[in-house]
Amino acid sequence: MTPAVADESASLARLARALSDPVRLRMLVALSESPAYPSDLADALKVSPSNMLDHLRHLRECGLVESVPGGVGSFVRLADLHLVTAVEELRNSAAFAVTTRNARSGDRPAGIADESVILAGSCG
Repeated sequence: MTPAVADESASLARLARALSDPVRLRMLVALSESPAYPSDLADALKVSPSNMLDHLRHLRECGLVESVPGGVGSFVRLADLHLVTAVEELRNSAAFAVTTRNARSGDRPAGIADESVILAGSCG
């Protein structure tokens, strides 16, 4: 394995760990819609402020979000507008996985996904 491939693999592993938490995925979905103050994001996702800051740290370390001074504090936004498309693609993939699984199990008609399952990050 070349050093470049090793570095890329390490970066992808960090990204996968960052995306492995349902709260962080919900944060990315929310931030793909609009920037937010961490306290507002914590309230919307029903997590404690300290928990929110820990999740933000993970996402910031991967380069997915950034803090920007504004108003009375800093707000958080996606670090790259291309991430809006990436988040949408993740949601589409999750919706497809849920509807495919449900269609096979007979839980609901194909094409009807439960968005609460998608946003919770359930793959099981």
